[in-house]
Amino acid sequence: MKIVQVEVAAKRAAEQAPKPVKPRTKFVQLPHQRIDNSRDVVNQAGSGTLKEFKVKSTTKSFSVEVIRDGGTELKGSYEELTDKVAAYQDEDGNYLLHVTDVKFSQSIIVVVSVPSPTTFPLIYACLELT
Repeated sequence: MKIVQVEVAAKRAAEQAPKPVKPRTKFVQLPHQRIDNSRDVVNQAGSGTLKEFKVKSTTKSFSVEVIRDGGTELKGSYEELTDKVAAYQDEDGNYLLHVTDVKFSQSIIVVVSVPSPTTFPLIYACLELT
């Protein structure tokens, strides 16, 4: 009889135990994106990791700000960020800025700003949400 009671108690405890949160992946893909002044290209509440954020531009005249949990994690123009993140020119002459692995527990916002209207060939983000 006691074995049955233990088994029932174990089953109830397993049912009431919090289930592990399975991370989910979210992608933001903005091809041929025109920005006139500034735009939140990522605005995600909750927790997780900004696994990858990439801007592809025909000009260096743009800025990026990454706001993690309400505070600025990274901010600057393409030129200012070249020594902080991966920034390079590809074989087609496009300028790429690449940010990786920014963990957040409350929110993540990524803002792209330009001094004049600009169309970006690609703005891309991959988030792992927990």
